[in-house]
Amino acid sequence: VYSWRIADELLQQKRDLQSCYFAAQTIRSKIQNSFHELPASAHESLRESLISYISQITVETDPVIVTQLCLAISDLALLVSTWRNPVLTLIERFSTSQENVWPLLVILTLIPEEINSRYLRLGANRREEIHRDLKTDSRTVLEFMMACLQTGGHDPATQKRVIKCFTSWLSIHAIELCDIADNAIVGLTFRLLHNNDTCVQLHEAAADFVCTLLQCFEGNNAAPPVLQVQIFNAVMALEEAYN
Repeated sequence: VYSWRIADELLQQKRDLQSCYFAAQTIRSKIQNSFHELPASAHESLRESLISYISQITVETDPVIVTQLCLAISDLALLVSTWRNPVLTLIERFSTSQENVWPLLVILTLIPEEINSRYLRLGANRREEIHRDLKTDSRTVLEFMMACLQTGGHDPATQKRVIKCFTSWLSIHAIELCDIADNAIVGLTFRLLHNNDTCVQLHEAAADFVCTLLQCFEGNNAAPPVLQVQIFNAVMALEEAYN
């Protein structure tokens, strides 16, 4: 418990990059590997501390610190079953601030990815419960991602984060295929793949999304035929861009 307290104090003091990174990494590591050390009575205060630190993130914050803090709160949301509706809570807390959109998109990307993390001691029942909750939350998450594109849609960094977030939710089948017909994010990914000027990182994110989407169609008889035709035509149209 002493190391938790020291890491918390270092984050509060914000002395320098190294100490902040060490503190954020320590908290993330402790949540992943030693969560049992923390009494249940301290779970809520840890959550509020992490939310407070994340709310102070700005464009100047080093990405490595952002990643560690976002991993910490994502894993906490998965481990603490008494934290009800964490996704909706985090969207409500962070979506109103433009500076908080960056870490919020990272968190929403990490939560589905961390479900099967070998570091977290999640039982099968807990994983099933989380998956059901994410499916319930998916439309709200889709609406948030669409709002991100509307306010910062021409920013490549925002585009990449939105696409990676969408891919993460698709990969665990939390988003129903019937909910993405004529979706603007889907259209954006294909436009990016068509554009020879798309930067490498953004191109890779778009390609990963399309591959994940195609995998969702495999053995899925519930996929809307109209959507299947749309995606098939969009993929076939990429041939010209890659000649």
